[in-house]
Amino acid sequence: MADNYSVIFRGDIVLGKNLVEVKQKLAQLFKVDDARIERMFTGKPTPLKANIALAQAKKYQSILTQAGIVTEIIDATTATKKSPSKASPKVLADKVASKTSENKPVKESTVDAGFNFSLAPVGSDLLEGKREEVPEPIIVDHISLAEQQGNIVGEEERLAPLPATVDADELEWDLTEVGEDLLKPSEHKEVETSDLNTDNISLAATGGELLTHDEKKVVEDANIDTSHIKIITQ
Repeated sequence: MADNYSVIFRGDIVLGKNLVEVKQKLAQLFKVDDARIERMFTGKPTPLKANIALAQAKKYQSILTQAGIVTEIIDATTATKKSPSKASPKVLADKVASKTSENKPVKESTVDAGFNFSLAPVGSDLLEGKREEVPEPIIVDHISLAEQQGNIVGEEERLAPLPATVDADELEWDLTEVGEDLLKPSEHKEVETSDLNTDNISLAATGGELLTHDEKKVVEDANIDTSHIKIITQ
């Protein structure tokens, strides 16, 4: 296999890699200073290895990928082939345009798309034959304005409140004597009594101490210096 392959770098790094760390790895890999590494990231194609076999190019590309940069392998012989007898389309177009501008006046281009366009006078209606919509009249004869601070609803429009009707015959109401139980025996809820042990509870005499001598907290008297305090009488 011919040794005509090259590894090209265009300034792209592997997705997720840190640019500063990538540049440091490249400086260590190529053993060059930071200035030369910065010139590699100008966006222009930079050949990192030229005239090598395809297997060597792929191995070199794998090492550079691990370092964090994206490279491309191209065939040098195919990339440098040119056709001397043919000019590029852009060159031909520039020559034709230059010749046309020097020798012949340029005609305005016209587009015939099958439409008949024209300009209407200023202020004319752009819609021809549009249907004129006639607004329907609104009848307001039955509407009137109430006087200021007046009642909007007339006396004849007011609805009288319906009286509350209670059928007391269906209710079993009665008055009990004073002091009698208002609940029936079946309505009483039975409450279970709790068995409380009160042997360790005793009542102190009126005016007696609730705390024993051992339960009392000893509070030491505070030694406050009041020699600098004076009372001034008027």
